[in-house]
Amino acid sequence: MAQPNTPAVRRRRVSGQRFVLIVLAGPVVGILVYLAAVLALDPPDDFAREALPVAVLALFLGWPVGAIPALIAAIAWRLLPQPGGIWSRTGLAALVGALAGLAGAAGAIVLFDLRFPPPFVYPVIAASGAIALVATAIPLSARSKD
Repeated sequence: MAQPNTPAVRRRRVSGQRFVLIVLAGPVVGILVYLAAVLALDPPDDFAREALPVAVLALFLGWPVGAIPALIAAIAWRLLPQPGGIWSRTGLAALVGALAGLAGAAGAIVLFDLRFPPPFVYPVIAASGAIALVATAIPLSARSKD
């Protein structure tokens, strides 16, 4: 009897190492993307004097804030069935990362008693989460040729 075509969406097992990578490296990637976007949108007059100390401080203080969205993204990435194609997985990772970034940022703001940022910052947060999850979840995740 012939096997029917396999579905485009498969249950791929996300390894424990990948889960840990998403949680530990995701905040660093997200912070770097966030800082790059902020510096590109509002470049300082004196980079070495103004932006460099802020960037170093953001890397150390931003990791705990970024760990919450990274944990949400890692859990969601582990639980969701993932498409078979690399481009579909990348799109799904970007969507999950963006949503996790927004939800996690809101959770971190409440947890750490921070002020909510102005509305124009939310797309930057979403992009940071999307790029962070794509960068940590997709590379070498499958050996497919698509």
